[in-house]
Amino acid sequence: MKIETRLKIAIILFIVFLDAIWFAFDNIQFAWNKAIVLMFSSPVLLVIWAYYAIVRGEAGLAAMARETLFLLLFSGASALLSYHVITLNLPLVDDELVAIDRALGFDWLTYVGVANDSALIGDLSSLFYIAALPSVALAIAVLPLAGKTDRAEELLLAVMIGALAAIAVSGVLPASGALAHFRDAPGFSMENRPLVDLKYMQPFFDLRDGNPVLFALSQPKGLIAFPSYHVALGVIVTLAFRDMPRLLVPVALVNGAMILTTPIDGGHHMVDGIAGAVLGVAAVRAAAAIRAAIARHEQAVGRRPVKSLSQMTSGCSSRVSGPGKSTGHSCGPRSATGTGRGAAAG
Repeated sequence: MKIETRLKIAIILFIVFLDAIWFAFDNIQFAWNKAIVLMFSSPVLLVIWAYYAIVRGEAGLAAMARETLFLLLFSGASALLSYHVITLNLPLVDDELVAIDRALGFDWLTYVGVANDSALIGDLSSLFYIAALPSVALAIAVLPLAGKTDRAEELLLAVMIGALAAIAVSGVLPASGALAHFRDAPGFSMENRPLVDLKYMQPFFDLRDGNPVLFALSQPKGLIAFPSYHVALGVIVTLAFRDMPRLLVPVALVNGAMILTTPIDGGHHMVDGIAGAVLGVAAVRAAAAIRAAIARHEQAVGRRPVKSLSQMTSGCSSRVSGPGKSTGHSCGPRSATGTGRGAAAG
């Protein structure tokens, strides 16, 4: 098993361990009956991975099954971890984020007002916003089929790095999002019916207040406001096709449109999106650097000579003084002038 594969398994197991420990300190309840799909799909993907890797020897299809399996397991475990960190209940930073938006000339109420004034824009916004998560799974399936197995592996590692970084930042710098911040603004209404509305965000406030919250794997809610993980995913997926121009253009257009919808349907501040874009680029660079380091290590190990028993004993000779009598032996590389004692003679 490759080092990168073991690393991803270790990351998933570590997050599951943190989740299990954290249950003792908060009021989150796990809905086991909502984990049935994951419980059944995971063994199936595991069997498909083993079949194509061991029986058929098809690296592309094996990678597709393996990375999809890891994506499902990681997504569930990391979503639960994002719930746990909210219970830290640190002070919200929305006021500071709004101030940064204003300094950059962005007015959230005006921006969202455009969608409120047009039902078509509101519907298109919702359509593009939901494309983020499916696009990751689709990319992991398409890249191996296009002969880019390594890129699919890099993509998932970047998704993992980006998620863990976003969760950590959201725990230290929690934000409720622009929608919650401006909900009482005079004349404001949510006529565009955003996907992430106040009802959707209610678990965020319940977790901060210590109220019981049910976590369902079948319907995990993305409660991270800063940085925008939606934007980070859009950047990560787009960069996965960076040297495939025929696919890069449509992927970039879809994800670019999705990024523009994050203030409308995600209730994000603009600075959330900027931070998410930076996070996405950083996650891809970090994943590429880690994979390069692993490759160098594996190449170094592969070049290291492995001596056989005959090679290890080829430099040894025995000095026999008579029948059945050995008076000694010497081991080591023969010198240019010596006849068997080796280089240690003097």
